[in-house]
Amino acid sequence: MTARSKLPKPPPSLVKGGGGERLWYSMHDSYDSWEPDRLVILQAACETQDTIDRLTAHWHEAPTIVKGAQKQDVVQPCAAEGRHQRAELARLLKACLAPAAVEQPDESAGPMDRSTAARIAAHARWHGKRAVGG
Repeated sequence: MTARSKLPKPPPSLVKGGGGERLWYSMHDSYDSWEPDRLVILQAACETQDTIDRLTAHWHEAPTIVKGAQKQDVVQPCAAEGRHQRAELARLLKACLAPAAVEQPDESAGPMDRSTAARIAAHARWHGKRAVGG
């Protein structure tokens, strides 16, 4: 049985006591170990949560309808930005909680079977990069 690695302290870029820091600590039990690549994704997710918190605070203080560039009434721009940030947070959390990387097949063993090829393709779709080759 391996020793459980602790989640490091939150990065200084997070708002002290903010939503990003709370998210950092809430992710502690999600994995037994935290690889550096997952920590980078987690940090980005936590910083995004802090941005969402700031946008939400502004949204509650500012009028819902403001004047646009052509002097027309428009919805507060931070509403749309908040939606974008929440979508980004969901994407980052999904990436952070993604299953471990698929092992590369041994090329000396001959051609891949369909199952292995499909698993590698799914991994590439999940992570947005090529899983095999260079």
